[in-house]
Amino acid sequence: MINLSDFFDTLGFSMSESEEESPGVLKRLPAVGKIKKFSIASEKGLWQKMETCLDKLPEIYSDDEERSYELPPLLDNTRQPSLYVLYITIEGCPVKTWRRLQVPSTIRLIHLAHIIIRAFGWAGDHLYQFTKGSNFYKLPYCLSDAPVDADDPFLATMQPYLRKEYDMCHVTLGEVLAAKGEKMKFEYDFGDSWIHQVSLSSISSAPDAPLSIRVLSGKGPCPPEDCGGVWGYAELLENPTGELAQYHVFDPTETFNLEDANFFVQEYLEEVEEGKV
Repeated sequence: MINLSDFFDTLGFSMSESEEESPGVLKRLPAVGKIKKFSIASEKGLWQKMETCLDKLPEIYSDDEERSYELPPLLDNTRQPSLYVLYITIEGCPVKTWRRLQVPSTIRLIHLAHIIIRAFGWAGDHLYQFTKGSNFYKLPYCLSDAPVDADDPFLATMQPYLRKEYDMCHVTLGEVLAAKGEKMKFEYDFGDSWIHQVSLSSISSAPDAPLSIRVLSGKGPCPPEDCGGVWGYAELLENPTGELAQYHVFDPTETFNLEDANFFVQEYLEEVEEGKV
């Protein structure tokens, strides 16, 4: 394992001793470095420094024991399925970008996340979560392990306002969205924070309804990864040959392709069926 302090020093960051010794630091990597007098605009050569460190990242993220989990079956067959149509749009995106998906209500959220990622065209290299109100549906290794004192009177008073965390491997879509018009959010990449609003457009409970999973329609290309979220994307669109564009593969003329979206979704479903994920 490389020394994290040396890694951040290379980027011009500083790290306190307590952060360096924190046992859970690797799972909170984006929040580790304390930045002193640092900005993307003023720090020339930052991207070159990043490139020299990229080969070290796999070593940082190599703790399989902390990041591994057992992937559950695609569907919860103990429940009666309904056929859902979801309308999913990226909030604040400078180019209107949405997908309409057909999925069964019994699909587990962990698999729905992968399907959304592929339907939009994301690479899938970042963390993600679902939220609805104060409920957070997270990856197993992202769940908080902080103990809660049930006898604390303050916590008892605040309980209705405290966020609740659930393992997305053990929650189905139908448990979160049960009625037409209900909504939740899907966040992809906690750094760029791409917020997808997921709305339940229709429900079909007909016994003979086909429960196939597919992309029905869509509009707008997938935004470029790691560009700084909706603001960085807007800057790229405004100045596609500017400084930010030098570090992203970006084609402003790209459009949504339904056939490609369904290809990547079906590819994931085949991998699940064959036990390859």
